[in-house]
Amino acid sequence: MVHDKNPGEITEECPLRYFQRLKQELFDVSDGATPTPLVCIFSETNATPNDILELMKEEYIDQQLDSITKWCPGSIPKAYCNVKEKDNNKSRLISASHNAPIRKLLQLTSKALTYLLRTLPKEVIHFTLHSLQTLIQIYQRTVIYFQSTSKDSHNTNRRGKNVH
Repeated sequence: MVHDKNPGEITEECPLRYFQRLKQELFDVSDGATPTPLVCIFSETNATPNDILELMKEEYIDQQLDSITKWCPGSIPKAYCNVKEKDNNKSRLISASHNAPIRKLLQLTSKALTYLLRTLPKEVIHFTLHSLQTLIQIYQRTVIYFQSTSKDSHNTNRRGKNVH
């Protein structure tokens, strides 16, 4: 099994079961209520790793992400699963991105998300992403919430009184 941040623990399982675990985590993404996947996030390809990296780089530049941080040499992250200790039927999906060409962008994204989570309003007591299916809806609701909060804060002065 691939190295993990928990070096004192090792799990050995049947290769078929491990394949099924990876398949469930990567390909069989559903909303939990529907037994069949709604969206296929990952798919097989005949492209070489270099072809994929070139496509990634082109998209990175097309989206002007290079204006945030430059593209770095690297490799495609490799995904693997670790069995959860409390429930052996559940997994923790890991995609080691320490050598990914977009690692600096991922680090900046992590910092932005950490800031967001630390500065959430007190009414928001938790934030969890249970499924990739709901990511777009959560993002849209979050943008709307912060836009309305921002408008409200622009309509008050430092003493909290409304200014019109």
